[in-house]
Amino acid sequence: MTKKDLVDFMAEDLGMTKKDAGMVITSFLKGVTKGIVEDGKTVLVGFGTFKAVDVDACERRNPRTQEVVQVPAKRVPRWKASDKLKELVNV
Repeated sequence: MTKKDLVDFMAEDLGMTKKDAGMVITSFLKGVTKGIVEDGKTVLVGFGTFKAVDVDACERRNPRTQEVVQVPAKRVPRWKASDKLKELVNV
């Protein structure tokens, strides 16, 4: 499902315009992002947890040239599905 598909679904499901549904989804995504950036995580009970994780520096090999490249430490977003969502998907 794409963002457009989600907008279409929400508009029909909630009886609102596609423009309003798009604004709701955009605002939701901004809120999730703000939670990750400012608090380090956003928890949506029954759905999952979005969080920022520190990844250590490491060496990687370029598969094309076989050159070893240093990858710096960084902070990356991660998502972990809730047990309830995993159960629904596994049915």
